[in-house]
Amino acid sequence: MKKGIELIYNKFHNFLKQEGIEAIEAEGKEFNTDEHEAMTKIPAPREELKGKVVEEIQKGYKSNDQILRHSKVVVGE
Repeated sequence: MKKGIELIYNKFHNFLKQEGIEAIEAEGKEFNTDEHEAMTKIPAPREELKGKVVEEIQKGYKSNDQILRHSKVVVGE
């Protein structure tokens, strides 16, 4: 059953990729209001994470550089 679910997931993932839909990379990247929606801010665990995405709560997606859904993220301050 697990193998069947993995096959369906991979087939669906490949179909989305062929249609130009891709996930927005967020974790560890600079906070960008065009792609990310800040749900909350927390003190940055490390100095280099200030102003960057510390955690991704919900994945965002884009299609041919048009945002379908913004990534919901936690930002370090």
